[in-house]
Amino acid sequence: KEPDKETLSKGKIDKKNVKDAVINYADKIDDIERAFKEAKSEYELRQIEKDAEKILSDIRNERKSGFKNNDSEINDRNVIFKTLRRLGYIGKIIDLIDDIYDKKAGFEI
Repeated sequence: KEPDKETLSKGKIDKKNVKDAVINYADKIDDIERAFKEAKSEYELRQIEKDAEKILSDIRNERKSGFKNNDSEINDRNVIFKTLRRLGYIGKIIDLIDDIYDKKAGFEI
């Protein structure tokens, strides 16, 4: 759904809050990626998988709550999500979860 100009004009964002949140999430995702590359056991992979799924869930839940608390498409939480997506971090965390699942399957054989 494409937002109309009136809806967009209602939105106010806190640029510092958005920037800080994006950096925080990006750092966490990069840390998970590093841990995944260094993981040597199925147990480590399970812990990394839990962390990755929690971060993805947190990002999605934050976006949803941004829409509940605001009638505008332009709100901090949605802009955080869109920025992370544009920078490739949403795709990165989803791919990491898939890769972790695949690597765990290799330990079970």
